[in-house]
Amino acid sequence: MPREHVEELAEPGKKRELWAVPGAGEPVLVGTNPSPNWYPRRSGAGFLFELDHDGAVGTLGTWTLEGGFSPLLADSAGTWGSFSDYFAALADVQEDVGTLVVYDRTNLAEALRVPRVHRASPTFARQVLALGYVHDWDDALGAGTFGVWIPYTGQQIDVDTGVTEFEELVWPEPGIVYAVRTPERAGIWTAYPDL
Repeated sequence: MPREHVEELAEPGKKRELWAVPGAGEPVLVGTNPSPNWYPRRSGAGFLFELDHDGAVGTLGTWTLEGGFSPLLADSAGTWGSFSDYFAALADVQEDVGTLVVYDRTNLAEALRVPRVHRASPTFARQVLALGYVHDWDDALGAGTFGVWIPYTGQQIDVDTGVTEFEELVWPEPGIVYAVRTPERAGIWTAYPDL
């Protein structure tokens, strides 16, 4: 059975074009995406692409040789993957805040949707399957609520408020270190799995 692969071609003065080349067949235009730091990802429903990208946002969807492009999420401003069955995307971004949408990679069902997430925050943990993010972003404070989603239990945990950023700890034991901006609690805090 011939396999297809996808190539990105760019010519001066043209939008970046995405082409599929099925086995020994003729190349097929998938769409355009001028983002130079973009690579296709595979899902159970085909390749995941952001097409019609204007440099800031595009339309996230899947593409197969047989069915073409099927839109999944409009106004997508980037995706984050993990070594799991889930991937995250951010949409409807205003300034640096948007809606976090997580999909099951095997069937593309929406698994989680969280509004007002800071675009720099969604991070899949390396040691356990969990996704951290800062939601309910307060522009005046420059912070929000640090939340964690655990896909296999469906649990959403709010760890702390007034959080600007966080980082996973590996040593001396697994956990999270995060910064709090709230004046009466300003500083560096830690959290561990037995929250």
